[in-house]
Amino acid sequence: MLPTYKSSGESQRIIEAAISWAGGLDNFINNAGLSRDAALKRSDPADLRAMLETIVWSLVELNRLAMPHLKAAGSADILNIGYVAARAKAPDSTV
Repeated sequence: MLPTYKSSGESQRIIEAAISWAGGLDNFINNAGLSRDAALKRSDPADLRAMLETIVWSLVELNRLAMPHLKAAGSADILNIGYVAARAKAPDSTV
C-alpha cells in the first residue's frame, strides 16, 4: 500500500520549514503527485485514497496553511501545478 496523507500536522511542519528556510512566505508553489500503475478496476481502494489525498487534499491543505503567511507578506502569488498524469491518455488508468 502507498503512504497516505496523515495529518495537517505534517502540512504545518512543511509550511514552518519553508518559512524557516526562506525567512517568510511571499510566493507559494504547490505541486504533488502520486500514481499507481494499475487499471482502475484492479486498484486497491486504499491506494486510490492515498492518491486522492496526495493529489487533491494535500494541495488544498497546504494552501490553507500558507494563506495567512502570504497575506502578511502584503503581496503574494500562489502557483498550483496540476498533476501531469491528468493529461495522460491511458486506457483504464487510475485516478
